[in-house]
Amino acid sequence: MLIDLHAHSSGISICCKADVPTMVREAKKVGLDGIVLTNHYCKQYIGDTELQEYVGRYMAEYRYAAEYAEKEGIRCFFGIEVTLELHDRLHFLLYGVGENFLYSHPTMFDYTLAELYALVKKENAMLVQAHPHRKKKQLQDVSFMDGIEISCHPKYESTHLQELAQIAAKSGKILTCGGDYHADTPYRPCCGVYLPDELRDAKEIAAYLMDARSVRMMVQETDGSAPVSVTFARGIGLRE
Repeated sequence: MLIDLHAHSSGISICCKADVPTMVREAKKVGLDGIVLTNHYCKQYIGDTELQEYVGRYMAEYRYAAEYAEKEGIRCFFGIEVTLELHDRLHFLLYGVGENFLYSHPTMFDYTLAELYALVKKENAMLVQAHPHRKKKQLQDVSFMDGIEISCHPKYESTHLQELAQIAAKSGKILTCGGDYHADTPYRPCCGVYLPDELRDAKEIAAYLMDARSVRMMVQETDGSAPVSVTFARGIGLRE
């Protein structure tokens, strides 16, 4: 199954222009088998809302998306995109954590990357830096992450596929791929990672990716050219 590992919906990610039904239908329309809903978790969006109340709303949006996706015949998995205040407000994707993690760490946006990574590892979950090099932002210390994202968002200058693949290969990390879908561009990219159909939830996706020796991805360059299938081998790099 082809899964976009990075998508948003407007019920939580207020920068996104698509509600859940639109988000799901657009993913299905371009041929995706599913998405990971990684809505923003950041201090600015929470505002004055009581943290536990906000977490409840965050989870309710995911449950709505999962139910709607099932009706449409595609998969929807749970993820988080957290903005770390102490790291130039860079974004990090969490896969394999659940509702209890959010309730236990509602101020994770104030953690250091090292602190967040340690907590994610206690959950046997996965941490990935989202869209490195976006707007000249820097890739952080890869020793505190499990993977590096190839972002196909059409607003970004490039996917930086070749450069990031070299970094990931040298550091022994895996690559992931997602469209950072916000419905704010002329087209919805067709992109993601091919995963075994039998994976049941984000916990199993995280375990699979952290153990994978290679991944096959669908990458659509940000100039809108046709999507291409590429394979990345851990410790080796891109291969034919």
